[in-house]
Amino acid sequence: PTLTGRIGRAMTRVCDGALPELPECMRQRQGALGVPLSFGGGHAIGKAIDSSIIAEIHNIWGFDMLYVYSAGLPDVQDPKAQQHIVILKIETQDEDDDHEAFLEFRCLPAQSVRYQRTYVCTPSKPHGSQASTAALEPKLVRSTRCHAVYGYRIADTLEDWKNKEKDPTCLVAFAHDIVKACMVGDLFEDYFRNALADIKAWQEEEEDKLRKRQAATASMIATGASLLLCTVQ
Repeated sequence: PTLTGRIGRAMTRVCDGALPELPECMRQRQGALGVPLSFGGGHAIGKAIDSSIIAEIHNIWGFDMLYVYSAGLPDVQDPKAQQHIVILKIETQDEDDDHEAFLEFRCLPAQSVRYQRTYVCTPSKPHGSQASTAALEPKLVRSTRCHAVYGYRIADTLEDWKNKEKDPTCLVAFAHDIVKACMVGDLFEDYFRNALADIKAWQEEEEDKLRKRQAATASMIATGASLLLCTVQ
């Protein structure tokens, strides 16, 4: 047989089971940090922030209530990995207007900032099979009244974040920046400091797992190459 034929048969034997099966952690579809890019059903909540939305928010008279929520991430079991959702109540200038409106903001790694207008002060929940998971249920961190938080303050923060790289720390840092734009950052300082430390610890753990998976993959490739050479010879 030609060398090409011998290599072909050797590769067939390798592919048919001469190499050990990949471990479960290497067959998972999650990204490098295990963070999915959308919620259940493949649809992200709300709209991506763009220049027109930022301009619209810039023209809002103001906001008079702030709500900060935390919630787990889909497909991530570690309780240190928490996303944060900020909801702002739009201040009305009409005393006779009893219809409340809110803006909801959140930011996930590798995504744009998400926004939507709602009529309740609680976050939208993931849909599909993940919706019933207790870890994904939003929990109120704190709510507080705001004063003189004009729309341009929030719009400026959104403009800063529009093109910013969204690494895992954005799960905390974005919400913290919105809170600071509302001039109540001191009320949340200790909470966000601890939340950021948790995210960084989770990120380091996930990166360590990734390095170990890469090392295992390299070892398997080397083993397969050795088996192939031995078979060909």
